[in-house]
This record gives sequence, C-alpha cells and structure tokens, in this order.
Amino acid sequence: MSRIPLLLLALSLNLGASPLAAQAPTGWSWQLDGAQKAPLTGDVKTGDWAYQPMPPGWHLTTTDQGVTLFPAPRRPMEGEWGVEMEFFMFPEPSMEGVGISLLPTTITEHSGELRLLMRRDGQVSATVIQAADTIALAAWTQDSAAVAHDGKEIKPYVLRVMHQGEQMTVALNGRQMLALPMGPNVQNPVAGMRAGAGLNLHVARFDLITPLAPPRP
Repeated sequence: MSRIPLLLLALSLNLGASPLAAQAPTGWSWQLDGAQKAPLTGDVKTGDWAYQPMPPGWHLTTTDQGVTLFPAPRRPMEGEWGVEMEFFMFPEPSMEGVGISLLPTTITEHSGELRLLMRRDGQVSATVIQAADTIALAAWTQDSAAVAHDGKEIKPYVLRVMHQGEQMTVALNGRQMLALPMGPNVQNPVAGMRAGAGLNLHVARFDLITPLAPPRP
C-alpha cells in the first residue's frame, strides 16, 4: 500500500475516534482575518478555529474567517529558496484558498504579504495583501492537470513555490501553474501556512528548500 492511502487511513481513524481537540500552536504564531482569538479545544462552532498537532503534521479547521500561521521564531529566507506544502483537503470545502504566505522582513512602501494559494476547483492564484490595497499578480488560473475536489473525499495536494534567479514559480501536484517575474530576492520573506474560511485541512509537510542546482532555462 502506498504512503498516501496509509496516511489517509490514519487521518480517518484519528479524526473518527474522538471529537477534534485543539491546542495553542507550539512553535507558531497566528493572525486571523477578524477578531484575534486562540484556537479552541473541542468541537469547532461558527466563529471558532482549531489547531491540532497530528503527526505527521498539523490539522487546521476554520469557520467564518481565515488564518495565517508563521513559525516562531520566524525564519527569513535569503538568496534562492523554495517552500513546499503537502496537505489534505477534507469534505465540503469552501471556495477559499489554501497555501503558502510570504511575509517580507525587509519592509518598503511597495511590500506586502504575498499569498500563493489553490482552491477546491484546482485553480491557483498570487495576490499581494497591503495595508490599503490588494493586488492580484496572477488571477485564479486553471490547468488541465489540476485535480478539483469533488466535495466528498479527502484529497491530497502538494503546492510548491520556488524563487530562483529573478523568477518565482508555483506548481501544484508537480505541474507548474504560474511563473512570475519577481526580480532578485531583496525582501528575505518568512514563509507561513494560509487557510481561508470554511476549510478542514491536514497539513502533512511544510518544508523550506535550499536549491543547489541552477534554475532550469
């Protein structure tokens, strides 16, 4: 039996055995879209959100607002880098995005939080969130290789972001979806996990990558 079916079986057994129990994220800081509050323990109701360590990885549940989590202490990425997030989307997901958030540590008048997200229909987008504005670097983009969530099953996804040379690429399940001209890495961003409202997710991996080979032409 392959690794993914085994992990899906383990997730189903873990979640079915007892009510979802959450606790404050150890080693992570978080920011909610609305009123700031700690994750709750027990069943999640409207207005709540939950976080649960569940090796391998973490389980996140949101209701009426999204959440972004960053490692604490934060780890700025210098030079060329990549981030890969493997996650499982549970039944009845909303159309909100899930994926990787990049927060600059070098702040300028044009800097902001960069969100590289996918949603249940398999589309991917890139958006900069600033204090007074939201800028779409790439609108929601579809690819024939992207697998949409049918709303009923637990489906696995791998989202990878790479910054090499003066380009940032976004790949979903091994298929490149976006290529963004970004210029040299001068903001030394911190990578975090983003989960929009109305999602039930298991994040199996969140890896920082240091590429050694030169970027492909």
